[in-house]
Amino acid sequence: MGIDLPTKREQNKNIPMEVLMTHTEQVIANALAVVAASRAERERDAERRKRVFGKIEIGRPLPVLKGQQLSLDLH
Repeated sequence: MGIDLPTKREQNKNIPMEVLMTHTEQVIANALAVVAASRAERERDAERRKRVFGKIEIGRPLPVLKGQQLSLDLH
């Protein structure tokens, strides 16, 4: 007794296959563009981090003091 709605395939039956493929190709092209933009942004960020943090020397060894006695005032 319910209303039968047409399926997606039935709705697209009158649309030429070229149009459907064009839409699919457009979706794929958009996805590839998003991936490319994301990769470019990630590479820019990595280069920026390399420039900024590359100048900071972390864990540089301390100079060795040879033959010097350090005075410690323990009073």
